[in-house]
Amino acid sequence: MKTVLMRILLVVLSVLGCPAYRLRFQCPPSDQLGSCSCADSPAVPQVLCEGINDPEVIHRSLANRYASPIPQLKISQCAFPALTAGFFANVTMDRLYINGSSLKLVSGDAFVGLEGLRFLILAENSLDEVPSEALKKLTFLQTLSLSGNHIGKLNSSSFPGLRNLKFLVLSDNEIEFIEAGVFNPNLERVTLSRNKIPSLNGSVRHLASLEWLFASTNAIESLEGELEGLSSLKLLNLDGNKLTNIAGVFKDLRSLQTLSLGNNWIEDVGDALAPLTHLWHLNLSRNHLSKIEERNFAGLTQLQTLDLSGNFLTEIGQALNHLKHLVRLNLSRNSLSSVRLDEIKWLKDLKELDLSRNQITSVDSAFGHYVSRISTLKLSDNLLKRIHSGMHFLHDLTELDLSYNNLASLDKRDLAKNKRLRRINMQGPWSCFLSIAFPKYHAFGEMCRTRTVVSRLINR
Repeated sequence: MKTVLMRILLVVLSVLGCPAYRLRFQCPPSDQLGSCSCADSPAVPQVLCEGINDPEVIHRSLANRYASPIPQLKISQCAFPALTAGFFANVTMDRLYINGSSLKLVSGDAFVGLEGLRFLILAENSLDEVPSEALKKLTFLQTLSLSGNHIGKLNSSSFPGLRNLKFLVLSDNEIEFIEAGVFNPNLERVTLSRNKIPSLNGSVRHLASLEWLFASTNAIESLEGELEGLSSLKLLNLDGNKLTNIAGVFKDLRSLQTLSLGNNWIEDVGDALAPLTHLWHLNLSRNHLSKIEERNFAGLTQLQTLDLSGNFLTEIGQALNHLKHLVRLNLSRNSLSSVRLDEIKWLKDLKELDLSRNQITSVDSAFGHYVSRISTLKLSDNLLKRIHSGMHFLHDLTELDLSYNNLASLDKRDLAKNKRLRRINMQGPWSCFLSIAFPKYHAFGEMCRTRTVVSRLINR
């Protein structure tokens, strides 16, 4: 009866979010811990073996000392070159971290006895290949990180038998080649960032369960045919590659919500984004875009965030007409000379607008009337000579950056109707006269005296 009641209690606690190991795991007495430490953390109880350079000392400190599986074992900064056969004999755990330990070799039998392991981190070591022989015994493994090693290639036998693997992290390696078929079809999140990958080589094609793919900071030149069948993909990050042409590559990504293509060589978007009707966040910053057109974003009616900073745009035109739910727009570091009403009047939900580091000399006089929900407006490093009355309609404006422009004066009437304004940046050369410039607001008076005010709070 007691056994049945205990099982019921464990089920109830798991439903309530209370890990069962809190009931059964206990650290041994301190005089029995050996060279490792044990902490009954309220979150995840942990055993830590740190700064121990003799693997035999670690083994003796773990073997036969724990009556139940260790919820989390961390072996860190231990500077030993190999995990030998039977290293974890007579000890079991739920999660295993071995990081920063100069590990170069993992024996095929290193994880004998840990067949139920679900979480394995072998990060920041010196592995030059995936320890496939050792991994194939961990058939219940769900999370694997090999980040920060020296792995140079992935072949079809790199992850044999890991059918339950869902999260795979391979960032910060030296991967130059990926063989098709290397990834199991049940993977949900894959991270390949900061490698030397020139091509995905069909490796992620038709991974129907894949939801997140990070492949930023590589050398990928083409995506043609690479993203076929990724019907569940929600996040795709390809920042910092060598992409030039994206035509037709996103046709199967109908679940995509976040797409980041920053710091590539893209010159034209065309109709490439048309299938992405559920997209919320789009980053096209630091590309080679010199123009944008209405057809580029026509199907992105759910878009909330758009980053076009660091391109070569001279005008917006009608490109943003269909983005009626856009909340954040970044157009900084382009070559815009003005902001016309017909270019932004449909952005009724816009709250954050960054137009800094352009060549803007004027803002349409009715600007604020149509985008009245803006709370943050950045116009720094432009060529503005005065604040236009169009600002009056920005009733929700709380933060304004006008630093480093050509403003000659600041009159109290310029911002008098912006009652919620709490932070203003006016750094840079400008002048004002205390007799007309907000004499009752001490912050503005201070601006006139110092002429170098950054993020000054305004007392209303």
